[in-house]
Amino acid sequence: MKVTDITPQQKKTGRFNLYVDGVFTLGLGSSTIALFNLYKGKDLSDEDLDEIIKSEIYSKFYDRAFTYTTGAVKSEKTVRQYLKRVYLKKKKVWIGDNLDYDLEETISKVISKLKEYGLLNDKEYAQLFVSSRERSKPRSKTAIANELRLKGISNEDIETALESVSDDDMIYNVYVKKYGEKPFDANEQPKVVAFLARKGFSWDLISKLERRLKGDI
Repeated sequence: MKVTDITPQQKKTGRFNLYVDGVFTLGLGSSTIALFNLYKGKDLSDEDLDEIIKSEIYSKFYDRAFTYTTGAVKSEKTVRQYLKRVYLKKKKVWIGDNLDYDLEETISKVISKLKEYGLLNDKEYAQLFVSSRERSKPRSKTAIANELRLKGISNEDIETALESVSDDDMIYNVYVKKYGEKPFDANEQPKVVAFLARKGFSWDLISKLERRLKGDI
């Protein structure tokens, strides 16, 4: 096979059309052209073309992931799930049916590059997530830890992020925000207990809060 032409795309700056043996083969970026030293008249094997296509697919996945992670801090698991959704949506267009393609390898390479550039850090994500919960949606440490596990955060990073959090302060803030600083009303106690339990607080913590509001502790 031979590269018969490389032409700039009219609507996308920095993108080019690659023609092999007179047939349009794929669109690619200037970085891919430079990486493979592509030029008109260059001979390509089937293996060369597969590697060019895979490199271009990687670039597209990385560009999507870069945009996704720069909008807000994300966990690694969230990014992996996002890239798999992109794959399902773009598979026919980007990859087709004939290319032997390893999605997990590509995603792992993208993740590694994002970490290298400081765009993906589960420890930082966990700390920001906990701070956000303390400010806007306070709940028990157990409930927050469960949320973080669902996002793929390791137990070690969860423990580090929660080490300065006090369940006693958290339950107090949750209660005061909704009911004020008054002690439990006997008629409303079942409702209050149910409300706090839904926030992940144990009966021991609820009982301790009740004593605190009464001034017993």
